[in-house]
Amino acid sequence: MKTSLLFSFLLLCFTSYAQPQWGASLNMLFGAGEAAYADPPDGYADMSSAVMLNGNVGFPWGDWLLGGGYFHAVPGIDVGGFDASFIELGFFLGPNFEIADDHELRVTAEIGFRQWFSSDQDNMSALGTNLLGTFIINKDNKISPAINLGFNAQPAGGNDDVFFSHSPQMFIGGGIIIHPD
Repeated sequence: MKTSLLFSFLLLCFTSYAQPQWGASLNMLFGAGEAAYADPPDGYADMSSAVMLNGNVGFPWGDWLLGGGYFHAVPGIDVGGFDASFIELGFFLGPNFEIADDHELRVTAEIGFRQWFSSDQDNMSALGTNLLGTFIINKDNKISPAINLGFNAQPAGGNDDVFFSHSPQMFIGGGIIIHPD
């Protein structure tokens, strides 16, 4: 916690807000495994590592905020022996920081509706909460490479038979940002 606060303070001191541009991104992220909680059986299960496809469309909200819509898709993940996948749709909001003349850091908080699918279980609906940091290289190009680091969590979800949640799962990956202007 102290490290996060120190990093946030240093980031604000040594950067300046960047004017956001509208655009779209497409990313591929790799997530580390995490523990998931299910009730019943009132216990924890291992959730495997996964590949996540991520995309978003963002619009400027004022001088330094960017907001818009996003999607996440995880085509296959093992949760306690069950094969599952999920799709999530939601919205995001976050500031842009100028790191250098042509580099930018975008930090976004995301909240969305997550739908789980499994051949072994009834479908489950959930609340998805995510935090994503995107480092944009050569932000002034129409197509810019990006490096992503973030966390994906599910504080609540399930169906009529089971409550299902999981703590933050770290994701890292890369993709492209498209600025049509």
